[in-house]
Amino acid sequence: MKKRIGLLVASVALIVPPWAWADVSVPTSSPSVDSFHTNMYAARQTLLSDIASSYAAFTAETSAGKSVWSKASAADKQSFYDTAKNVVPAKFYTIISELGSYQSAVSDMIDAMKKSGKNMIEAQGALSASSKLLSQARAKIENIKFGLPADPSPITPDFWAAIRLSAREARDELKESREDLHEAILIIENLNGGADVSVPVRQSK
Repeated sequence: MKKRIGLLVASVALIVPPWAWADVSVPTSSPSVDSFHTNMYAARQTLLSDIASSYAAFTAETSAGKSVWSKASAADKQSFYDTAKNVVPAKFYTIISELGSYQSAVSDMIDAMKKSGKNMIEAQGALSASSKLLSQARAKIENIKFGLPADPSPITPDFWAAIRLSAREARDELKESREDLHEAILIIENLNGGADVSVPVRQSK
């Protein structure tokens, strides 16, 4: 289950343009009970540090690339436009939908455990954070898709840079959302004595 979530978000690196490439690694085993929160906190800090440093480098790269955009051919600009308007949103929406299905399934598990008397405040908090980040990522992709002009001719270097950065931010929010969902699952496992849980994902209608 956790590997599946990791592969799901990692696939963003394969389906969006180079500005959103990145690797996503997912822990495959639960930390011991004694070091549970310490390990979970350390994993989150590593992720956030990696996101911050790579985003800073990407921002610098994008700023330097503005001059390249201003000199790009009409064909290259049209290719970028078509990718930003159609390819990127379609692929992101698929990932967002699947990650949302996992969130729904985990929510069902939390509700069931609440009914059995378990304290699910921590797991619910992690799931809520995951859902919020997923919504933010979806909004950014929609802003890209529906905020583009009718053709690429009005896209200035600054506009081009804003599109790149917004796509990158959406990708990073998906990574954080995945990490929060992963934490919710780890918390559930910890409450179940460390046993792996199987998350029955709802099938889309």
